[in-house]
Order: sequence, then C-alpha cells, then structure tokens
Amino acid sequence: MSDKNGQTDPRDDIARLVRLAGRRPAAAPERVERVRREARAQWQEVVSRRSRRRGLRLTVGLAAAASLVLVATLWILAGRGAAHDVPLGPIVVEALSGHVWGLTAGSGERSALEPGSDLPLGSELVSGEDGRVAIRLASGHSIRLDVGTALRIVDAGSLDLARGAIYVDSGFIGATAALEVRTPLGTVREIGTQFEVRLGDESVRVRLREGRVVVRGRDATYQVAAGSQLDLAADGSVTRGRVATHGDVWGWVDGLTPMIDIDGRSAREFLDWVSRERGWTLAFGDEKLARAADEVRLSGTTSGMDVEQALEAVMATSRMSHRIENGVLLIEAPDL
Repeated sequence: MSDKNGQTDPRDDIARLVRLAGRRPAAAPERVERVRREARAQWQEVVSRRSRRRGLRLTVGLAAAASLVLVATLWILAGRGAAHDVPLGPIVVEALSGHVWGLTAGSGERSALEPGSDLPLGSELVSGEDGRVAIRLASGHSIRLDVGTALRIVDAGSLDLARGAIYVDSGFIGATAALEVRTPLGTVREIGTQFEVRLGDESVRVRLREGRVVVRGRDATYQVAAGSQLDLAADGSVTRGRVATHGDVWGWVDGLTPMIDIDGRSAREFLDWVSRERGWTLAFGDEKLARAADEVRLSGTTSGMDVEQALEAVMATSRMSHRIENGVLLIEAPDL
C-alpha cells in the first residue's frame, strides 16, 4: 500500500512476514522471565554507565587469581549452555541512531525503540531512512540493522528479512546456536561468523568478514568464505567476488558498535574484541608484549567513548602503543 506521496508503508512488509512465519514454539515461562530479568538488569547497568559519561579509569594488576574473576563474569547475554538448550528470551536494544520502530507480533502495535528497550521474540523491527540499530538476542547473536530495513525476529534461530540490510556477529561471545536469515530470494545460514545480508529488488548480496555461511537458493546451495561476497539474483544466477574485511565497506556497521564492559577483562581480550569489530588482524611486536597483554587486567569503564577512543585509552594505561597498517593492528612497546 502506498500513501499520497507514493511511499510504501513499511507495515506492509511486516504484515507479509507475520503471515509467512506461522506459529512459534512456546518457551517455558520461567525461562523467559529469567532471561528477561537478566537482560534488563545488564542493560540498566550499561545505560547507567553511559549516562554518567565518565572518563576511562583503568588499573593494571598482575594477580594470578584475576583469571578466576573472568570466568565468573562472563556476559549474561551470551546465554552459554548446551546447543540444544538455547533460551528463548527478549530482544535487547544495545545501540541506536535515528528512527527505528518495533511492532509486536499479533497486535501490530508500533513503538519507537530506545537504548535498553527489550522486545519479545516474534517482534518486527523497521528502521527509517535515518535509522540504524544494534540488538542482542538471548542466543548471544549481535544483529545490526542498516537504514531502510524491515526484519522479523521469528524465533531464537530464524530471522526474516523483508528489505534492507543486516549484519550478524555470532563469534565473540559464543552464540549458542546457528542462525538462519531468510529472504524471498534465498536463505543464509551462518557458521560462527560475521556477515552482512543486503536484499535488493532483484538480488540478495552476502558479504563475509569472518567464518563462513551457506546460501541456499531455489535450485542450489553455495558456500561463502571470509573476504568473499556472493550475489544471488532473482533468476537464480550467481556472481562471486572479493571484499575487504575492514574499511569503508563496513562503515555503517562500525558506526553502530555496542561497547563491551572492560571491567575484569585482560588487555588481550579487549584487543581481540577490537580487532574483530574492525575486521583487523591482531599482531604483537614480540612474545613479551603478547604475554603482557594476557596478564594486564582492566577496570573501570569506556562509557562515552567509541572503539578508537577506547583503544587509545587502553593502550596508554597498559603501557603499550599501537598502529594500524593494511588491516593489521600491531601492538608495540611505547616510544620512550
């Protein structure tokens, strides 16, 4: 349906997806409530830290017992557990810019999203022409929506993309199950990866930063590896190519990065995370620096910073320096 200006109502895409999705399996009420409480508590803390907008406070400690603390402070949202026991829980908004709306399955009620909002599975998300959003599923998957996107979170393992583009990251915190992205032209199944799916009028394009995915069309199945892209046209034809894992091609994704909680993490963990978020390869000038990065423990917050600012601060307080060359994040001893 179009309005008087010829614009297509995004709810038309959502209504079609609701009809196609059918009934979802019901989750145990106690599990849903537990995950909802945990996710909400996690994001209340994140929002509180951001509101204070404090500068970074980092301390360095080499106590051997600190490694035990890390085990006890794994992300709540990672939902770690057996692959057959994936919790069904809320969708949590981690970062947002511009206008993005959520539509509740069944009622069609539409509301503007805010950082820290949570939604039930089965919800639809629609981003405006200025809107982007990063969400976290209870399975641990980080999903980011580009402008002009309509997406339905069908269940813990299935997304329906009606239009626009999404980015999926399942690797850093260990998502507990594989995810399928379904489009009218084909289905993309991930295997521990970071990738973009962009649906156009006549084709769907898949780009990979890490890992691999399987793309299933009407007549054939294709594998796509890191640093590659595949375009599947409506007529079934396929075009393959190469894509950089870093740089401007991922600019919209990089600008929507939800910051991690650094408190209690090692400098090495932080550097691993930064490298994955930017598609860089992490390297150290020597083994001594690599060992030091494992031993240094961080505390405080990176609230109010972006990834590059946080990297500068962590390097300064960890007595290391860094430079980026041709997609390699090289950690070196500081210039004295």
